[in-house]
Amino acid sequence: MNKMKHRTVIYWIIAVCAAAIVFYLSCNSYRTKPATAAVSAYEAYSKVSPDFDADSAYAFIERQVSFGPRVPNTPEHSACGDYLSVTLKAFGAEVTEQTADIVHYNGEMFSIRNIIGSFQPEKEKRIMLFAHWDTRPFADRETDPQKQRQP
Repeated sequence: MNKMKHRTVIYWIIAVCAAAIVFYLSCNSYRTKPATAAVSAYEAYSKVSPDFDADSAYAFIERQVSFGPRVPNTPEHSACGDYLSVTLKAFGAEVTEQTADIVHYNGEMFSIRNIIGSFQPEKEKRIMLFAHWDTRPFADRETDPQKQRQP
């Protein structure tokens, strides 16, 4: 073997050995962490929410749906919005309502209403959940033009 090939082989051997050492050290780095850190995080958790009750959740959905289509500017829309606001307050939420009159793309005026229930607003870390509770006034993707005005 000539001198150049010999050097190339030595460089490759050194590179492979160095890569193996780096790989070995990085794979074993988990051993330096204390094993109790993960356990203590679970021990610190204390449940503060009630258990989920499927029957109760279904009853709330059933009640909301019982109002019928909740198209803005209808009595069903107002009644369902009032129900949601009262129910959130009954569960201890601080309720804020945002109302506005908007002009829809077809020129119709709609009174819209956002209902925000805040639980423990003084807390710095909270979860935000949002949902639409009203019904779209137009079925714009309906292929039958006669049904497009139905909610």
